[in-house]
Amino acid sequence: RRATEGARRRALALTGGVHGAAQQLRRGADAEALHDFRVALRRLRGCLQAYAPWLKPGRKLTRRLRRLARTTNAARDAEVGLEWVRDRLPTLEPREQPGARWLAAYLEARRTRGYRRARTCIVRCWTRLEPRLRERLAAGATRTCTESFAAVSGALILTHADALERALATLNAGAHDRQAHRARIRGKHLRYLLEPFCARVPGGIPAGVPGAAETVAALKSLQDELGDLQDTRALLDMLHVAAPDAAAAYSRRVMEIALSAGTEAQLRLACHDDPLPGLLTLARAAAARRTQCWAALRAHGTHRDLIAAARGVAARLATFDTAPALRAVSRND
Repeated sequence: RRATEGARRRALALTGGVHGAAQQLRRGADAEALHDFRVALRRLRGCLQAYAPWLKPGRKLTRRLRRLARTTNAARDAEVGLEWVRDRLPTLEPREQPGARWLAAYLEARRTRGYRRARTCIVRCWTRLEPRLRERLAAGATRTCTESFAAVSGALILTHADALERALATLNAGAHDRQAHRARIRGKHLRYLLEPFCARVPGGIPAGVPGAAETVAALKSLQDELGDLQDTRALLDMLHVAAPDAAAAYSRRVMEIALSAGTEAQLRLACHDDPLPGLLTLARAAAARRTQCWAALRAHGTHRDLIAAARGVAARLATFDTAPALRAVSRND
């Protein structure tokens, strides 16, 4: 079996994972179901992108899968932000509580809207995309290919390891959130290429390629660090958008009390509900968290050991027997 067949079977297995996650979402759009779908779709898109010369998924289908993935972003960001705010509520001063409660309600409403939109879009769009994708992958079974699955995967791992190395080097030159996000994506793509050759991952080679599991674990740790930074940036963006809405809602409430001949006691009570002190405290905490994330990333440098380990796995794949890999992947078709 060659690269085309190995990539095709891997993609079919990942398509099945997306299908199962979509069915779970169809039954109920909770945070866990949405997370499972996001991860499954991200793995599938990574596979289609990496092995595009052999799978030939087509630009139109690739764009539609990308748009589908983006429909889940708002709900996921709101979910993470809501959890962060709720964790800090007990530590806030009484005058800061109204702002935190307002932001929690704002994020909860945003999350609910995001879940509803994501669930509707996923059920509708994936139902149309899946048959087309499987048809594309079935067509790939007739293509001839001389390269082995291991040799092609090894070359791709080398290419992605080089890209991650460049992205990490850029991070050390300056603190830019977009560069950190780019490095995170590079790390994910590299991890998804390594996973089929990791014994601890379902669908991987039974014996495993030496060093693959350890490299995947190190990449996961790096992605967690970069993910914390990305989540903090998303929270700061949401605070930037939400603060004017909170101030406007508070001003309208105070003015309504004043114009309706409210008593001084009512006005004083309304003033205690000013959301700005709490929002400012949360914004400072998020900004401090962002600074801590950058400090942790710089402390780890360019992750030379991680890059070297990935290149070592790629070198071993050059002489690895791919038959077990193809058999393992085919069991998930």
